[in-house]
Order: sequence, then C-alpha cells, then structure tokens
Amino acid sequence: MATKDNESDSRRYNRLIRTAGMVVALGVSIAVSQGNGSAQVWSEKAPIGRNSES
Repeated sequence: MATKDNESDSRRYNRLIRTAGMVVALGVSIAVSQGNGSAQVWSEKAPIGRNSES
C-alpha cells in the first residue's frame, strides 16, 4: 500500500514538473514573440523543454 502511495505521489510530482515546464515555455515564447531579447537568452539557459523537444 505504501508503494502504491509513493507511485501516485511520484506521478503527481512528474505531472506538476511537466505542467510547470509547459507554463514556463509558454511564457518564454510569448515574451520572445513580443520582442523581449532577455527572455530569449534566458530560454537558452533553461534546462526545461530545450532537450526534450529535440
């Protein structure tokens, strides 16, 4: 039973990370499309999204 709880917590955590990554990526893409150069530089340094998409 404890294993089942840990598994569901892990899945919930992974979903949270994935959702946060999508929100960050969306915010960065909006900022870049509005011409914010610093956001583009930041997105290149961000570990989320860059590697998983390619």
